[in-house]
Amino acid sequence: MAQYFIVSARQTWITYAFCLFSPCTGKQLRSESWKALEDLKKEGKVRSIGVSNYGIHHLKEVFEVGTIKPAVNQIEVRNLSCRYAKLKDKTS
Repeated sequence: MAQYFIVSARQTWITYAFCLFSPCTGKQLRSESWKALEDLKKEGKVRSIGVSNYGIHHLKEVFEVGTIKPAVNQIEVRNLSCRYAKLKDKTS
């Protein structure tokens, strides 16, 4: 799995930060992907790792399988999206 991220980072020239974009891949793939990002961070190949549009239960999964907390959870905010409000209410 880590090889995929390395190739993707080289193609986009991004090594500063790498985020898992969608939590819609299933628990096993999310866990494997997060572990692969942690390996890249530990190897010094990326500086920061994070997630995007993860709900509270997705973040709990990351905390259970990982040793590094996400540096960021990029949340889509627009008029029709209530995800941010739900997350804000539960983390405040």
